[in-house]
Amino acid sequence: MPSNTHFASALQELIEKRPNHGLFARCFAEAEGDEAKTKARYITLRAAELEESERAAREAHALELARRAAEHRKLIESFTFEMFKDEYRGEIALHYYGWPERQQMFKQWRKHKIESL
Repeated sequence: MPSNTHFASALQELIEKRPNHGLFARCFAEAEGDEAKTKARYITLRAAELEESERAAREAHALELARRAAEHRKLIESFTFEMFKDEYRGEIALHYYGWPERQQMFKQWRKHKIESL
C-alpha cells in the first residue's frame, strides 16, 4: 500500500501540471472523460507506481550491499589464509580468527601495503 508521501507526490505532479502523460491518458480514457475521476484514478495509480519504484530501488540497493559484502568477505578470507598459514609437520595449519579480528588485520595489512608503495 502506498504511503501518504507517495499520494502527496502524485498530487503535486497534478498541481504543477507535470503528470506522467501516458498514465494520465489511460486514466482519462477509463474515466470516460470525467475530470474528477481521472485525477482520482491518476493519483491512486501514480502513488502505486512511485511505491513500486521505491521498493525496487531498495531491493537493488540491498542486493548491491550483499554483493559488496560477499566480495569483502572473500577478500578478507583469502588475505587471512595467506597471512596466517604455517607449515607444521609438513601440513598447512590455518589459524582461525573471528570477523572483527580479520577486519583489523586487513586494515593493518592494507595500511602497510599503501605505505610500502
